[in-house]
Amino acid sequence: FTTIKEDLQKWNPNHLRILFLLHKWDTVMTYNQNSLPEAKEKYRKFKEFFLNAKVVMRSGMSTGSLKHGEREMKLDEKLESVREKVTEALKDNLDTPTAMSQLDELLLAANTYMASPPVKIPILTGVYNYLSWILKVFGLTFSEGEDSGAVSTEEAITPLMDELTKFRDNIRTNAKKGPGEMFKLCDELRDDVLPNLGIRLEDKSEGAIWKYEQDKEALIKEINEKKEEKKSKKEKPKKVAKEVLSPEAFFKSQTDKYSAWDETGLPTHDDKGKELTKEIMNGLKKKYAAQKKKYDKWMEAQKKEEQ
Repeated sequence: FTTIKEDLQKWNPNHLRILFLLHKWDTVMTYNQNSLPEAKEKYRKFKEFFLNAKVVMRSGMSTGSLKHGEREMKLDEKLESVREKVTEALKDNLDTPTAMSQLDELLLAANTYMASPPVKIPILTGVYNYLSWILKVFGLTFSEGEDSGAVSTEEAITPLMDELTKFRDNIRTNAKKGPGEMFKLCDELRDDVLPNLGIRLEDKSEGAIWKYEQDKEALIKEINEKKEEKKSKKEKPKKVAKEVLSPEAFFKSQTDKYSAWDETGLPTHDDKGKELTKEIMNGLKKKYAAQKKKYDKWMEAQKKEEQ
């Protein structure tokens, strides 16, 4: 048994509203924690659309003529179709599941349209305004100040953030001509400074864009998780250098070949006790020198690791 008050402490009220919208009001609904993730994901998709659409509309990413082409006509037809079907569904015993399904289709069409610039601002604004209005009718909110009419934090900081974004782009452009430290500073601004203000900064090929996130704790957590994931991919197990034997130990370990060695560790007799010839000794001296060189190099590397 759980109360609404208890669940509101665990879940965003909008998630609960979407959960109820996905079920007919006059039928039995099985309520459990497994149902909420779906509602949470739907809310995230709508919220992400509003954030991305704001970026496009704010930056004026509309080029060329405002005349509708084939893509715009298709989206406009989808918008009108969804308007009609949502109205029909709500007239039919307040069928909110069907209405939400139609809104999902419009959302998909709008995201597909935005993914292929250029974007015509008027048609996108039409979709944005309709989705914003109908979802507000359903009791869903996606930004502060919606109900009070007050200026939202996002609107208040827009001029500052636009200038800061341009400044950061210039820093990144000029850094290509100089030290990489400038890139590091720009990334610290993106990953460590702005998230604490609830601001998500994203690098795109055409320049950086920003989004305001009300839940800054979730944003910080998401960025930290991505940083850890990136760090784990870069980190590789440290290669442990194989131990190199000293020339003395190298030859004295070969008891299957030699039975006696001089004071430096150079073999003097074979495994049968027979003294080695001068020719064999000369060859062993070369091997001794090569092994000593490898050993000295390995020892130097060990000292550097200890420092």
